[in-house]
Amino acid sequence: MTGRGIVAISVSDGPDLQTFGFLPQHLRRLLAAVAGSTLRAGWRVGYGGDLRTDGFTRSLLADMAAGYARGMFEQRPEAPIVHFFALPSWRDMGPTAILNHLLDKELKPGEAPIAPIIETRFFLPKGGEPFIAVVAQDGRLRRAEGATPIEEAQLLEILGHAQRQEMVDPAAALTAMRQAMGAACRLRVQFSGRVDGYAGALPGIFEEAIEQIRSKGIVLPLGAYGGAAREVAIALGLLRAERVRYPSYGRRYEEAYAQLESMAGVHEETAAPVWRELVETAGLAAPHHIVFHLNAVLAKLAGDEPERYQR
Repeated sequence: MTGRGIVAISVSDGPDLQTFGFLPQHLRRLLAAVAGSTLRAGWRVGYGGDLRTDGFTRSLLADMAAGYARGMFEQRPEAPIVHFFALPSWRDMGPTAILNHLLDKELKPGEAPIAPIIETRFFLPKGGEPFIAVVAQDGRLRRAEGATPIEEAQLLEILGHAQRQEMVDPAAALTAMRQAMGAACRLRVQFSGRVDGYAGALPGIFEEAIEQIRSKGIVLPLGAYGGAAREVAIALGLLRAERVRYPSYGRRYEEAYAQLESMAGVHEETAAPVWRELVETAGLAAPHHIVFHLNAVLAKLAGDEPERYQR
């Protein structure tokens, strides 16, 4: 079961996580459960994030690397995790830090190697190729497309050229990455999410949902964890609930919410084969319940719905 496509996952710390009865570690557990289930179903996982030491990207990579090291997932020819790496997120990284990340040069004792499971798509400034996709194997780098070898110095020159150009608007760079993810991913699963203090032109969870729908993709927002993902579920008609009124909102928040509401009909039409599952999942909180319904969605999208998911 390989090559079915990419499922994007979106998560960030929301403003009301504790109000809904959760702690930050619950988001990490759910992230691991959703990603692991996606991989076991034969899909790849797409994630867009930075490499903060305590961030969700590192948590995802570490958990999935450990799973592969223990033989929990089927081996596959392509890297199972696709890291969509927006220009503002890597531009300030030094060359050594970039190579250390790609080649696992700073693994701590007992840590599973991350390099074999990740394809990194470095998004570049406009004017050339939109991104360069790199994978590492046996300590060597190659392009993900065509498996062409790429020397460390060559990659650093490509990235260094981007770093030396005039500063790109971070919001525009994030939008470009989210558009690329929408085009590349069949489904996007979202939970929690900021309503203020975001770096993009719109709330990140909102913009990701908008671009996913524009690309004729499907959005699965999990509303039980609050935050922007709950707002997405309400706007798209997947969750019947009152909106939370937050003390403050970021720029263009209500404009983005209204845009999502206007796209609800298009999304329902696109998601018609799995609409019932989306509605049933939007209000669930327990990871094992969410994973069960996610498996049903993935099975239907792959065209091989198992008997246990049929009603």
